[in-house]
Amino acid sequence: MKGEILATGDEIRSGALIDSNSAYIAERLEREGVEVVRHHCVGDDLGSLTDVFQEIARRADIALVTGGLGPTSDDRTTEAAARAAGVGLVLNADALTAIEMFFKRLGRTLTPSNRKQAFFPDGSEILPNPIGTAPGFKIQIETCTFFCLPGVPVEMRKMLASEVIPRLLSLSGGHRQISMVRTLSTFGATESMVGEQLSDIIADFPDIQIGYRAKFPEIQVRLYIRGMMQLKWSTILTPFPTGSPGAWETGSFRPTTGPWRQRWAICWPTARRPLPWPKVVPAA
Repeated sequence: MKGEILATGDEIRSGALIDSNSAYIAERLEREGVEVVRHHCVGDDLGSLTDVFQEIARRADIALVTGGLGPTSDDRTTEAAARAAGVGLVLNADALTAIEMFFKRLGRTLTPSNRKQAFFPDGSEILPNPIGTAPGFKIQIETCTFFCLPGVPVEMRKMLASEVIPRLLSLSGGHRQISMVRTLSTFGATESMVGEQLSDIIADFPDIQIGYRAKFPEIQVRLYIRGMMQLKWSTILTPFPTGSPGAWETGSFRPTTGPWRQRWAICWPTARRPLPWPKVVPAA
């Protein structure tokens, strides 16, 4: 499945807030076998939001949307989704009851503005929010399934795990595509040197995508593996026994077959005692 992520809100668009939600969602979706192909950020303009919903709907299989589900006038995500789908907004009695109970637990009275959070696009599925006042919702627009979640990170993360991920497995028919990311951390060589030594990896392993990142004092190589490549991956990297020479931390990995041995040999630092393998760390 191909997925896209939409972060909404003028505070995100203007740079007043850092969008940590999209990075978290992308990592989780990739882990679940969804290929995230685009990130979007749109402010609180209703026309712009509607346009980007329609644009994503024509292209993606799934989309994760964060923000714009609050009680104020600048929270426009629900209305934009309804417009993009060509439906109206309807009051959901169960959602209204849940919001009323949330306020009751806090010893507060439900305000008219919070009542707005119980309106959803007609035909959408409500996604409960157990720790906030803004329920999310799932809606189908053209061939794309949209999951709209609150922008508050702690609420978004909880709902992503409890409401979205299980539905993704259902959408895939229980046949989740294998997706793996591994970060190989190297020392003692520049980014260009590492890139040159690994330049033929694409030819050797065409299903692997490679990305490089300079993070002093390391050069990190990110390997993105999809589909059945995981089976081949197990023959390239195997668990490195804790306490063995070159095992710098528990769970590190090493290359075991083929030309990887020679390629990684150049990445060891020259200023410290040589060890047989470079540090190769699985992604967090």
